[in-house]
Parts: sequence; C-alpha cells; structure tokens
Amino acid sequence: MKRIGMYGIALSLACLVLFSCGGGGGGGGGGASSAGTAPVINIVRLFSDQNMTHEIDTATVGQQVWLSISLTDPDLDAATLIISQYLGDALYYGPDELDLPSQPSETTIFYLIQPVTVSGPAGGWRVVSQVEDEEGHLSNEFEIHVLVTDADNRSESEAHGFVFPPSPEFKPVISANQ
Repeated sequence: MKRIGMYGIALSLACLVLFSCGGGGGGGGGGASSAGTAPVINIVRLFSDQNMTHEIDTATVGQQVWLSISLTDPDLDAATLIISQYLGDALYYGPDELDLPSQPSETTIFYLIQPVTVSGPAGGWRVVSQVEDEEGHLSNEFEIHVLVTDADNRSESEAHGFVFPPSPEFKPVISANQ
C-alpha cells in the first residue's frame, strides 16, 4: 500500500484500534449476472465526531475527522479505496490506496475506525475517491469539498493535507441489499 501523507503517519501508530475486519478484499459471492461489474460509490462523508453524527464540509488545521463511504458492488469484490487530495486545482497528495475489508453485502457503508488528521494548509480542498475491485474495475469518482481554516497559522512545511493512519482499517457500519 502506498504511504499516505509524507510524514507524521508513524505518530498515528498508537491510535490503531484493533478490530477484526476480515480480509482485504471482497468475497466474490455474486451470481453470474453480477460478475465483472464495477463498484459504484454512493456517497463519501467526513464527520467531526467518531459517532458520525455531525457531517462537516469545513475543518480546522489540527482537527481529527472520521471518513465513511457507501458503495454498491453486486459481485461483492470491492477491494481498494483510492484517494487523491487536491488543494485548489493542483494535486497535493495521491493517489493513495487504502485496503477495504470483505464486503458483506451488495450495498455497504464502511467507516474508517481511526481518525484522519487535517494538517492543512488552509484553503479549498477537493478529495476525490474511487474504488477498485479485485478484477481491476474502477468505480465512478466521487468528490467532496472541504474548506480548511488555519487556527494556529501553521507553516506550509508542517502541512500534509489529510493525514491517514499508517494502517487504515475500515469496518462495515450498515449493509443492505438493494
């Protein structure tokens, strides 16, 4: 897996939450009619709290946020979340790859069980997500826009975008067949 953020990731090791999330990839249990279908991202959200009750589109440098993604894949083989971070129109980081656990049903909402640290710099960010399945099919791209403000005037050299934990783990929160 590619590294996410240039540095500071090692500091997140102590934040790892031990959950058994299954393997890194889908179960491949779909029927012949769904075999070979690309995943579809329904929505990606950022939250200001671990309980995922306060969705945000604005964050402050230094704030921790939580990520959730809802996707549909009839052949149950969604494997990797690919994230690119743009500051304005310029690619700032990425694309970076985060392994997804086995997909328990056709439509699943996953959440990242560790927080993502917003390290800046301040400005208008565009976070583009895409899912790749085990067969290499790519989903639609899904963009979220986040305005990052700088409460402590952190220098540009300390800014690393949205810093993900070193071994990101996702857990299914809600799954439903549609």
